[in-house]
This record gives sequence, structure tokens and C-alpha cells, in this order.
Amino acid sequence: MLVDVQYLCGHPLSEVRAEVLAQLGSLTKSSDLSPGKGEELELERGTIRAVDDRIYMLRIPLPEPMRRADVMRLIGLPPQVGETIKTHREYRLNHERGIRRIRMMRQSRRNEFVTDVEIWQFIPGEHIGRR
Repeated sequence: MLVDVQYLCGHPLSEVRAEVLAQLGSLTKSSDLSPGKGEELELERGTIRAVDDRIYMLRIPLPEPMRRADVMRLIGLPPQVGETIKTHREYRLNHERGIRRIRMMRQSRRNEFVTDVEIWQFIPGEHIGRR
């Protein structure tokens, strides 16, 4: 397993900072995002976003292109998934294993290999203004 997303996502950054550094490496850059979106921390092996001290997004470049099932194993999730949305740029899973969205960026529209993965525990402001 490269990153334990179920452990990190949704938890307070202040409580899991040591695990984040162990799994994703040292901090290389920190920046504030637009209001309500929190901060983005770029680390040696990935990027996290947190709002109100809660990690809501992890972006991980993969060490090499790999198939979707292997990506799921690499982030600590079972390879068996529900319905996958397939576009020319990505594979997307919504509401899978308690995670709001998993995006796997495709290497090419001509093959099934994935180069990056984003895990969204929640999307800040997603339900604001909805009835």
C-alpha cells in the first residue's frame, strides 16, 4: 500500500500529520486556496487539501502507469468497485467505500493505464445552497 486513504481522508490534519509525512514525504510548498476551500500542501509524493483542519483531498502521482485494480490496492482499497464512469481523461467512482469521489487520470484514451489518482472524502461547499 502506498497511501492509506481511508485512514487519512476526513481526519484532522493535526492528528495525522506524522502519518502524512511518513506516507507522502516532506512538505515542499503550502498555499491558501479560495475562501472555504482551505489550504493545499504539496509534499514529495503527493498533494493534500484540508479545510478547518480536516483532510478532504489527496492527489497522488503513481510511481508508474498501472491498471485501476492495482491503483485501488495501492491506496488501500479493495479492487472490486461499483459502477465506474469512464471518460477520455479519467475513470471516476462516486460514493465508493465511504469516499465521495475517486478520480483516476488516464495515461491515454487508447489504453486503460492510470498515472494519477485523486481521493475526495468530501467536496467543500458542495451542498451549500441546495434545497
